[in-house]
Amino acid sequence: MNNSAKHVHPIIKNVLESISSRRVPASGDRTLLKPVYRTDFRLCGSSQRLVWPVLGMGCFAVGMLGLSVLGCDSSGSPRPGPTEPTAALSASGISADELFQMAMDNLEHLEKYQSGQMLQQVVERLNQWIKFQTVSEGWQPDPLASRLPEAYQQLPSMQQLAKRVFPEEDGYVLLAALWSRDLAKWVVGRTTDELQQAERLFDWTVRNIQLQPTSGAASTSWRQLPWETLLLGRGSSLDRAWVFILLARQLGIEAFVIGLAQEDSAAGASETPWAVGVLQGKEIYVFDPALGLPIPGPEGLRKGADGSLEIRPATLRQLADNPLLLRRLDLGEKERYPAASVDLARAVGLIAALPAELSVRMQMVESRLVGAGRMSLAVRASEQADRLKAAGGLREVKLWTRPLMIEIERLERSHQPEFVRQRALALAPFEIGSTAALWRGRVSHLRGNLRGEQGATYFYHQARPPESELNIAVAEGKMPPMIRDIFLRAKMDASYWLGLLCFDLGQYPAAIDYFQKRTLEPWPDTPWKPSIHYNLGRTYEALGQYEQAIRCYEAQPHAPDGYGRRLRARWIKEYLMSSGQPAAPKPSETSPSEKSSEKPSATSEPAEKPSASAKPAEKPSATSEPSGKPPASPNPTEKDSNSAKPVGKTPASSEPLEKPSALSESAKKSPASSEPTETPPGSAKPAEKPAKPPSPPQKPEKAPAEHGTHPAPPNR
Repeated sequence: MNNSAKHVHPIIKNVLESISSRRVPASGDRTLLKPVYRTDFRLCGSSQRLVWPVLGMGCFAVGMLGLSVLGCDSSGSPRPGPTEPTAALSASGISADELFQMAMDNLEHLEKYQSGQMLQQVVERLNQWIKFQTVSEGWQPDPLASRLPEAYQQLPSMQQLAKRVFPEEDGYVLLAALWSRDLAKWVVGRTTDELQQAERLFDWTVRNIQLQPTSGAASTSWRQLPWETLLLGRGSSLDRAWVFILLARQLGIEAFVIGLAQEDSAAGASETPWAVGVLQGKEIYVFDPALGLPIPGPEGLRKGADGSLEIRPATLRQLADNPLLLRRLDLGEKERYPAASVDLARAVGLIAALPAELSVRMQMVESRLVGAGRMSLAVRASEQADRLKAAGGLREVKLWTRPLMIEIERLERSHQPEFVRQRALALAPFEIGSTAALWRGRVSHLRGNLRGEQGATYFYHQARPPESELNIAVAEGKMPPMIRDIFLRAKMDASYWLGLLCFDLGQYPAAIDYFQKRTLEPWPDTPWKPSIHYNLGRTYEALGQYEQAIRCYEAQPHAPDGYGRRLRARWIKEYLMSSGQPAAPKPSETSPSEKSSEKPSATSEPAEKPSASAKPAEKPSATSEPSGKPPASPNPTEKDSNSAKPVGKTPASSEPLEKPSALSESAKKSPASSEPTETPPGSAKPAEKPAKPPSPPQKPEKAPAEHGTHPAPPNR
């Protein structure tokens, strides 16, 4: 035991150094994935002598990063899997159908395995299968792809559209589709109306994907793919938009980004992403992912049957015809919503599609999936564009270039140690422990397996070890402080996600307990704080406790989601408290929700939850919970573009959602964002700050106020 413990810290150091120096194993050489990287820590002070095998990080972080970050070799070309079936497979007589079914079965049960390795096997088997397939005669890449700027068309992924080869990165496209399919199904439940389904999917996205700041300690410069946003539970408003679109797509609902063209834009100029449109019949309904709200229609605000605020979205046509609808989103003369009805004459439809989703190989896979295993994998962009144009209200429809900008960024930055280290540290909590409990819990949560011995609740509790045990191991030299801090970060994430899970189950007192008692109180400066305020507000709102809800919504007004929360609070006062209930008093700097005496009932909580008789984890105390927080994992918000320059000279980017530059004069009265413009990849940048491994909890600096008293309208 002592020898094992003594060598764990060098192992972790070597793994991180290997990642940083880009010594990630190439396809077929997975030496860093061997079980030697799972080392046992036996923590003293436990009557059961708990065993904490610590470093699944070596398997997970290297495997995932080796595919998703360093998915291109030094020449910049995607690394395909095997081009011919192996001799063993040929000798065994496995048919093409069997190869395909094996690949899909492995994908469906991915959470039970070391994900990096199993995703490789999925891709390799698909490459063996596709050799037996023929491409439909006359297949051509989507015409919209040919309208992209030349620099984008020359990207390695765009050159592979017609080839029958699955690059390793395709594993993550399949993974995101699988999670989105299952997530969309359980979120909408038995709802059959497509617009109501879209509303539920959007609501889940807003509650579960925290809006990250665009600058400061909690932000970073790397853009996320949808699978990363779903796994981490945080991202920019553009990440929210992409996840919402992907969820809707799995249910056959057409959703797309609405951009605003520049007033004096020349051909090929960039657009400012503004909102997400959902096509229903001949109408486009509008949702704002930065605001965290559907934009209400003329009669779109009312008290729902359950007592919560009900918002019915406006159509794009209504917003263009009625200037008052967007002005209803103003919080005051100095805080005006950054778009006006006249801007919508320059609305452009942007179709979100990764290059893989435009390829023949994904169309071939999609055509084979039937029944419960069916997933939407291919985007037929030109067909969707025709339907969007028929609805009217859009100047043009084209491909969104954000997916291509991500490829450019990773081609340019995958050699940078700091870039890779940041992402490795963000993924580390998901593989810590003997069973990678946080990973299994999160995947089970996304897929709707919420309860039971193999459900999200069970695994989230497994990811919440007693801090006292961790501290004893550190004090006795059996666990490095860095590993302890990763455990604590995983515990904090699990506690917060248990609150979200309880909310989805309708167990509101239990949700309050997890948000407040088990996350916010032990970690007062948790990076989840803005979302905890929002979700506490939603929970109190569902309970009919409107004053408590308003206090939560109005807390942290300068947070990235503060504008949308305060707008919701105003509407609650106007539409839910009109029966004579007094409005809530103004909140203090510290949210009164943190002082709430609300406690969960012993009968309303789920199995494996805190109760008077059964506790899955210890209650917060001076010795059992951390006094601060593990360091926040950074997430991106940044600019996107629909124009390009050659690779190496990154295409010009448009501003993020919170800074539409194509606004009318009335909208320009809104204060401009003070956030710095990100230097695009490939351009001259200031020296990067070295990434720090997780460190003992520290109190972050107080978030600075933007534009005097209040922030700019919604952070995108």
